[in-house]
Amino acid sequence: MRGESVRSLAAIATALALVQSPGVLGAHGPQGRFPATSGIDADGRLLVLPAPEGWTVVVFWASWCRPCMRHLGDYDLLWRDLRDRGVRVAGVGVDVAPAVFRDTIRRHGVGFPCLNDPRGRLLEALGVEGLPLAVVLDPDGRVRLAVQGDPDDLVRIRALVSSNHDMTGTRMPPGAGSNP
Repeated sequence: MRGESVRSLAAIATALALVQSPGVLGAHGPQGRFPATSGIDADGRLLVLPAPEGWTVVVFWASWCRPCMRHLGDYDLLWRDLRDRGVRVAGVGVDVAPAVFRDTIRRHGVGFPCLNDPRGRLLEALGVEGLPLAVVLDPDGRVRLAVQGDPDDLVRIRALVSSNHDMTGTRMPPGAGSNP
C-alpha cells in the first residue's frame, strides 16, 4: 500500500511539473513552437524536428524508465498505422549511453527514427523533467498536445491528428474528419 501511495505522489508531482514548468509546455499550455533540432538517427539517417510537413508525434524515452519501455511498442504501432497517411513518429532517447540507446531500439523492435539526446537538452528546452512524454506537433511545428505515460495517450493523440486534419496537414472543414 505504501508503494502505491509513493507512486501516486510521484505521478502527481510529475503532472504538476509538466503544468508549472517554463518553456514551450509551461504555464500557458502547449502553445509554443517545438525547438528546431536535427541529428543522425540510430540508423544513420538525418532526422529533422519538427518535420517539414505533416503532423509529428515526438516520443521522449529512456532505457531506465519502465513506463517508457512499456509504451515504446505502442508508439511503434501508432507509427506503423499512420506513417502512410502523413503522420510521423520520432523518438528521443534521453540520458542513455549510445550503445544502450541502440540496444534498446533493437530489443523493443522500434521502427520509427530515434535521436539520442543524452544530456536531455530537448526535454529541458520544453521545460519538462518527467518521462515518458509524447508531444504532438501540427504541420507548422506548434505543440498541440503533450501527454505523459498514460495508456489513453494514444487515443488522445489519434483523436487530435485525425479529428481536424487529414493527416497530411491540410485543414479540413469542421466535422469532416470526426468519427461518427
